[in-house]
Amino acid sequence: MPFASQCYTGEAEALSVTGALAEMPIDVNNSEGDIEFSKHALGALRERSIPEEWVRRTVNSPDRAEAGAENTIHYIKAIPEHEGRFLRVVVNPHVGPKRVIAVFFDRRLGRQS
Repeated sequence: MPFASQCYTGEAEALSVTGALAEMPIDVNNSEGDIEFSKHALGALRERSIPEEWVRRTVNSPDRAEAGAENTIHYIKAIPEHEGRFLRVVVNPHVGPKRVIAVFFDRRLGRQS
């Protein structure tokens, strides 16, 4: 399945993607109370000692966002309080409120310098 050819880079606008996901806009305008957490995501927060505030910050003000598999959106943000490592938050935007389904520090992205 093709992935997004564009990534969100901090502009407050909806992005479009190409390929199979072209019908799914990436909406980065999300109000703070407009997300919920799956059981898996809550377990990941506890297991990895990730504060919910970091997740909300990532979803509400990402450094970038990518279209993912199964019509998910991956919000990515460097977390200064965690040595600049990049937090990846996977969200299902097709339910209301948006549902966080996975949260992890993405080792592939390294750290922000």
